[in-house]
Amino acid sequence: MLDTLVYPLLGETMKFKYRLTLTNSLLTLTLIAVIIVVLFFQGAKMQDRVILQDMTSQAALYAAKVTEYYKAYLEKTKALSVIMSGYEQVYPEIRRTEFTDILRNILKSDENITGMYAFWHKGVIDEEDAEFIPYYSHLNEIITPETYPGYQQVLAETDQNDFVSFPMTMNRQGKNALIIEVRSAIIVRGKVLGVVGMQVNIGPLQPYVAGLRPYQTGHVAVVAGDGTICAHYQDDMLGKPFSQGTSASFPSAGADIIPRLIARKDSTAFTSKDAIWVAYPFTVGTAKNPYLILAMADLKTVRAPLVKLVHFALLFIAGAAVVAAGCIYLVSNSLSRRINRVADRMKDISEGEGDLTKRLRIYSNDEIGAMGTYFNKILDSIQELIRQVKVQAAGLGEIGGKLAENMDETALAVKEITASIGNVERQTQTQGKNVDKTAKVIGDIDGVIENLGKHIETQAEDIAKSSAAVEEMVSNIANVARTLIGNAKNMENLSAAAESGRTGLSGIAGEMQNVAKESEGLIGITSVMANIASQTNLLSMNAAIEAAHAGESGKGFAVVAEEIRKLAESSSKQSKTIAGVLKEIKTSIDKISTAAAGVLERFEAIDQGVRTVSAQESAVRSAMEEQDLGSKQILEAVTRLTEGTQTIKESFTRMRQGGREIGGECRTLEQGTAEISDSMNEMAKEAEKINQAVLQVNAISGETKRSIDLLQSELSKFKAE
Repeated sequence: MLDTLVYPLLGETMKFKYRLTLTNSLLTLTLIAVIIVVLFFQGAKMQDRVILQDMTSQAALYAAKVTEYYKAYLEKTKALSVIMSGYEQVYPEIRRTEFTDILRNILKSDENITGMYAFWHKGVIDEEDAEFIPYYSHLNEIITPETYPGYQQVLAETDQNDFVSFPMTMNRQGKNALIIEVRSAIIVRGKVLGVVGMQVNIGPLQPYVAGLRPYQTGHVAVVAGDGTICAHYQDDMLGKPFSQGTSASFPSAGADIIPRLIARKDSTAFTSKDAIWVAYPFTVGTAKNPYLILAMADLKTVRAPLVKLVHFALLFIAGAAVVAAGCIYLVSNSLSRRINRVADRMKDISEGEGDLTKRLRIYSNDEIGAMGTYFNKILDSIQELIRQVKVQAAGLGEIGGKLAENMDETALAVKEITASIGNVERQTQTQGKNVDKTAKVIGDIDGVIENLGKHIETQAEDIAKSSAAVEEMVSNIANVARTLIGNAKNMENLSAAAESGRTGLSGIAGEMQNVAKESEGLIGITSVMANIASQTNLLSMNAAIEAAHAGESGKGFAVVAEEIRKLAESSSKQSKTIAGVLKEIKTSIDKISTAAAGVLERFEAIDQGVRTVSAQESAVRSAMEEQDLGSKQILEAVTRLTEGTQTIKESFTRMRQGGREIGGECRTLEQGTAEISDSMNEMAKEAEKINQAVLQVNAISGETKRSIDLLQSELSKFKAE
């Protein structure tokens, strides 16, 4: 790698010591540069990660502070809604005045509350047929009642959750102020009857937010979910849409950036070109409208300590590189002198007349000395190898001559073998044709046997089907006979059950008549109860009149008289209800009695039908018994026919098996003949290949003889002894 990259840049004539010095210096500087770059970027990433986490924690604290401000006023509306939910404890005639005073007093108590209202549904606060919708606000430092536009929509939208609106710009006390509304529902027995709301100036948040400086040069902003800026490090940005100001320096900003950040629900932290950003969404209580904390820190300020550290590291490493280069030069110069001595010795050996008896002189025991020692050992091995090769080359010359003579004799023998294989192949082909004719004749015989077998199989199947049909018919006849016997018993049981049902129904009809008579007596009793209730009511009225005449001493008696009157009215209502129920029961009993008479007539008809069916089943059962006897005789005849067919089928099977065995033997003989023919063809081809190989070996043996002669000529040039 170094030869292909560094050495071409240094030049081919440069001394080894300079090459080694420059190469090591370049590698050292490159490694140091890579380490610095990696450490810088890894440190920047780690620092950004820590800062993002720290800014996310700070944003959470800022969000808690803003939420605390909002929540303080939301808690006031909740407390006020709880007070107003107990409106039933206040006299109706003073409810409106009482609640209006509460709203005015709260409005006076806090200068940041710019408006108060309490909206009630129609007819809830008192019996007046109108909504109660008081609304008061600060106007020129005077609390004045105003008309709240859209109060009906506020009532319609109010549910049991908290409500915190997005900010809006309103004129309060002669100045434009950024206002939010917080609302809490007035809930009584799980039902929303009204709503209490405050209009709160969020201006006090501005000094707090403007004073926040993450990492000394950063900024913080509070943005509503609709994009309105609630608090900002620049006062003139309050109340403006986010996309008109801050978004100009926000990465990938647009009109929909705030909804996209809020939609993530969790905090979002990222780095732009020049700054680090954190977006932290939050809500107040159970309110649905979201808000967002945006915190930013300048990237240069954050990374300034890391940059200083890198500059110091560069200066330190540059000094260390100069010292290292000097040390590398001294070591390289020493190595170069020793390597040059070894190179001079190797040049003497290589440029001489092939004298392998000379050796290098060793001056040290380090790596270069070891290299010279191993070079001398290599020369020893080469010297011994040359001596052995000379001896073996002489022997190979004699073997090459003998090999050429033997290959000529082998070529003649291969030609004779090829001719013999051709004769055997022709005889095998003649035998194969005769086997083919025999196989065709046996195949025709086998076809005739197969057709006969199919006819026998068809006859056996038809007889088997007939036998199965007869057996099924006999079984069905026996089943029908058993079913008829069972039906006879069932008909007897049905007849007895019908008679029992008719007797029981007659008894039920008699009992129903008795119940009807008793119901008429109960109706008379209810009339008596109604008369008693009427008299009791009249008596209670008289007692009430007498109690009124008695004055204070008759108040207790008046209470008793009132209770007696209520009891009399209740008794009268109950007696009427009982009379109506008894009349309905009597009507139902009359209907049931009429239906029971019809059912008795049906039972008579069922009994007559059961007797007729029983007689018909007896006749059918006799006929089925005769049919069963004839079917059994047919089944015996079919069984004998099946046995005879089975005997014929077994004989045919043995005959067909013999024909198949003969055919199999013919096919085996045919296959064997084909295999022999294929083998002879392969042998002929292989014999031809052997012949070609012998010719090639003969030519190679000549070339080998010439190569051995050339090798002996070259080896004679080396001095090994």
